[in-house]
Amino acid sequence: MTSSKMEEARAWLRQADVDLKLAEESMTERSAVACYFAQQAAEKALKSAWICFAKRPKPTHDLVKLVSSAPKRVRAAWKVEMYEHIALLARYEADTRYPTVRGKAYSAPADHFTPTQAKEAVQIAKRIVGPCRAFLRGN
Repeated sequence: MTSSKMEEARAWLRQADVDLKLAEESMTERSAVACYFAQQAAEKALKSAWICFAKRPKPTHDLVKLVSSAPKRVRAAWKVEMYEHIALLARYEADTRYPTVRGKAYSAPADHFTPTQAKEAVQIAKRIVGPCRAFLRGN
């Protein structure tokens, strides 16, 4: 990997680490925020991994697309059952930021995300960020 690609991959991973820390700090009091930043951490870590092995991915926030179209070495980092967790985390990109209809009324994300969901999102994000960090160390 060229030094400029290494620098870019490190920058993506550095921001993933910052977002993951924000997610961890927000789990109890601001669950929607924690879920959002967990998704962001995973997204940025995946983009870092892409850069380690290939070119930049096409612009997307969809974690499922990022993983399924990633270079083979990136895809191989997660077992098939992890894809269900990745899909769950992918939904948090928009669901955690915009009011939506819940039943018959609009609801703010702050009103319906729970600390349990936040904890799960952070755990999933860590399972994504970890292998991405290893990719960077290996290059």
